[in-house]
Amino acid sequence: MRLFVWLFLFIGIQCKKEQVNYYPFEIDKEKGEVIDSIRVDYSEKGIKSALLTAPKMYKLETNQVQSRFDEGVILNLYDDLGNPATRLTSKKAQLDHITNQMKAIDSVVVISPNTTLKADTMIWISNERKLLAFGRVSIKTKTDLVFGDSLYADDNIKQYRLVRVTGNFQVQK
Repeated sequence: MRLFVWLFLFIGIQCKKEQVNYYPFEIDKEKGEVIDSIRVDYSEKGIKSALLTAPKMYKLETNQVQSRFDEGVILNLYDDLGNPATRLTSKKAQLDHITNQMKAIDSVVVISPNTTLKADTMIWISNERKLLAFGRVSIKTKTDLVFGDSLYADDNIKQYRLVRVTGNFQVQK
């Protein structure tokens, strides 16, 4: 019994409650909460698939299914083995908690080892590990600079499809 008490006290002392800072806000008559220093880990079958970080998350009282990131967002994407593969950054984002999709807005840049992708707006579908962009898109590799009107890609930009392609690129015979 004495061992049980000491074990319980030891475990209780080791477990700390993590402090989450949130506070109310009001913007244009919209009320909600602000949460500082956001970190969201995504995993598939026990392997890390993505890490979303942001300085602040805004959750509106009137819209409980979406959160806003008005001060920028960084989304690190990992390959099937859990190794870092791609990084997405944008000035703003919206996260839909029902569909698990994130819409990156304004100056979206996606960097992978061999490719840099830029767009005004991009949607990340976490369940399918896909990236979608509608509007002007540019893809730069070591040898090519390609522009398109829409993009459909896997989240590591290994396979992608552009619509209405223009630019300078090499075609293999």
